[in-house]
Amino acid sequence: QRNMRVLEIGSLFGVVSIALKRSEFDVVATEYPAFHQLENLQKIYSENNISFDSVNLQDGKLPYSGDSFDAVIICEVIEHLNFNPIPILQEINRVLKKNGIIYLAMSNQANLYNRLKLLFGKSIHPPVQEFFDQIDKNKNFIVSLHWREYTMHESAEMLQRTGFDIVRKYFFKEIGLGKESLIYRSLLYFFPSFRSSQVIIGRKSS
Repeated sequence: QRNMRVLEIGSLFGVVSIALKRSEFDVVATEYPAFHQLENLQKIYSENNISFDSVNLQDGKLPYSGDSFDAVIICEVIEHLNFNPIPILQEINRVLKKNGIIYLAMSNQANLYNRLKLLFGKSIHPPVQEFFDQIDKNKNFIVSLHWREYTMHESAEMLQRTGFDIVRKYFFKEIGLGKESLIYRSLLYFFPSFRSSQVIIGRKSS
């Protein structure tokens, strides 16, 4: 429905927020403070008349009153958090109106690539070098790390235990034309849980 109030957490370049704004949604976007202060991002949101707020999720609080949004979108964010994500999911529940919707998208820990790495004794976690890169002041490496990926079962459990009913859940993978073998594409077709990403849509229940 148009004119719904939507909060996007971790909006970065604003692709989703701008699309929603142009579709006549009332949009509020947030980003990590180090990114929020960048002039090019400030300009993007200002030009599109979108409220753009600085929010550090590690504080465990969202600067909005309860029951103030119809939907919250949080894409490719949870896996980057190096702290407990439960307080943020609880906060999302708080700021949502009754029957409000959460759209949660992230990497799928149980994807085919990770399964193969484990099969051959490799780690599914980021290489140790990335820890050093992140503390190197000469490198812009603030949130690139996947600190913790989740399986679909874990993602659903987190939402259910923070007051949401699961409306829909599915796996997806963007397939590059001509880049993947037929065998690989067939595996992803017949075994959706091998795909690299997941989406869970929940509705506030309590």
